[in-house]
Amino acid sequence: MRLKTLGEIVTVLRDLGVEGMASPMSEVYVSMQKGILDGGFVTYSTLKTMRFAEVAKYMTLVHLYRPHTGSRVMNLTAWNKLPPDMQKVFQNNVGWFGLEADKDVDLDEQEGVEFGKKNGVEFINLPKEDIVKFYGLVQEEAVKIAKNIDAKGLPGTAILNEAQRLIKAASK
Repeated sequence: MRLKTLGEIVTVLRDLGVEGMASPMSEVYVSMQKGILDGGFVTYSTLKTMRFAEVAKYMTLVHLYRPHTGSRVMNLTAWNKLPPDMQKVFQNNVGWFGLEADKDVDLDEQEGVEFGKKNGVEFINLPKEDIVKFYGLVQEEAVKIAKNIDAKGLPGTAILNEAQRLIKAASK
């Protein structure tokens, strides 16, 4: 089986017997239509926005965590050209912007689910043991990545541990 996937889980998928492939989102529809890809790790919203409901009639739910989307980037030179009061506006509104962006993402996801259902997509929940196996492999890969970051003198394991703590706290 070949899936369009995120680079972070290619190893996990390989361990499960799946070939993870990098593919631009703009090519996934045609690749699934032609049988080059069997599917993809995608969001619910793509059922509508990318019209994947036309070429994929099943969506297996693995409930991947979606991080907070309140981040944007700006060239440091452009930032430094802003007057201090304008920089303060950006700094004081990062939290608000992130929450508003999350609301938009959540709405898009719900619309994707509704669109999928209207177009005959079947949503499949995996058995608990399969989810546990999948996330066990994801955790192993995350630990390897964190250790590679540690080896570069950066706090990879500390960041992973804090992320895990925050996920657990948010799940309660």
